Amino acid sequence: MTIITNRAALLLFTAGFLAFGHAGAQQPDSAVTRLLNQGYALRRAGQTDSAAHIFARALALDSSNVRVARELGFAQLAAGDTLAARNTFRHVVRLAPGVRDDQAQLGYLDLALGDRTDAIVAFEAAIRAAPNDGPLHLQLAYTYEGVGNHVAAMHAFLNAEAVGDVAVRRQARASLSVLAGAGYAQPGTAITDWYGAAQYGTHFRDFIVSAQAHAALSLDAATRTQVYAVGRVIRDSRTRGGEQPVIYSDNYANAGLGLRSQPLPLNLTIYAEAGPTATLTKGGASSFDWRAGLTFGSAWKSARSGWFGESYADVSYYSRYDEAIGYAQFRQLRPISSASSWLDASLREGLVADGRGIGYNNLAEAAAGVRVHGGPNASGKVYLEYVQSAYTRNRVGGNRTFGEVRATFVASGSAVFLRH
Repeated sequence: MTIITNRAALLLFTAGFLAFGHAGAQQPDSAVTRLLNQGYALRRAGQTDSAAHIFARALALDSSNVRVARELGFAQLAAGDTLAARNTFRHVVRLAPGVRDDQAQLGYLDLALGDRTDAIVAFEAAIRAAPNDGPLHLQLAYTYEGVGNHVAAMHAFLNAEAVGDVAVRRQARASLSVLAGAGYAQPGTAITDWYGAAQYGTHFRDFIVSAQAHAALSLDAATRTQVYAVGRVIRDSRTRGGEQPVIYSDNYANAGLGLRSQPLPLNLTIYAEAGPTATLTKGGASSFDWRAGLTFGSAWKSARSGWFGESYADVSYYSRYDEAIGYAQFRQLRPISSASSWLDASLREGLVADGRGIGYNNLAEAAAGVRVHGGPNASGKVYLEYVQSAYTRNRVGGNRTFGEVRATFVASGSAVFLRH
């Protein structure tokens, strides 16, 4: 995600140096000057390889001549030898370390060769020479993003927003919103997220609706630590309370306060929360409950096969049940070519396990079906699947396995309230 193409960036400064180099023909006669004039003539004639060879001879005669080194670097770049140009510009910045254009050119050459780490060093040096250069701050931010240093990227985007023009500020602010939405937000930033699901399965003929929402305040960007308020509710169509209750799903609503953090360099969240829980089933129990655990999520895409996927895992302890429950799901998706904008083939594997060996809390599932959606940025999706399930520890209702058709609607969203 660069603000200009790598090729355009590499040629960005060439025109100015051509004019500068032409003026060199007026210098007193010397071996270096004669070679420079030959190089300029060959470059004007379009003989870029020959020009680079002549400039290299000139630099061999005067290796401390910054101007000659620059000419050689641009000649090598024009000839398509990016690696040689990068090595030459490394020599240039050793000779003249405080020049913004030289350091920036070296950074773009590093990027063209896939070396983001060295590009960061070069862009940082260029910014030290030109601290109010908004596009450079923006390029540095994108380069930090490329190596996964989201916190450093956030600071660079903030600097770009502070010193850039209208276009730079717009790009920086949009990128900050993306980072903040992923949890990389400066302290004091408010973040909200919500999730809702509705599911019907033919085996139990039960319709289950659930929803939850968080309102969080960022405490630390490096660890994505947030304090939050949460509310959630779950209801199903077959559970009945009273003196002879029939429970298919726990029907309750709760609110709480919590803390969540990602202290490791992966998408693993540690959380803990507590608050009152109210039963929605007649005769059920209401109490003050707490829960704590770990959650993990990831996504991937294969350019070769066209498949993409997502995984999710949760291991938590729930005081309401005096029980630890773990859940893992892995889903693979692929657009169906005839309707790729809204329909995907879907495969899913899931596993549930608990610490007490309760039958229905220990289940393995495999599912195949389709996903209907409104595009990659749509908040809502519908899954229609055939699911084969197997209880892994005990029979439930006399059965070890069952199959069903399952329809699921899920929707989610988030909002970030950036501080000015």
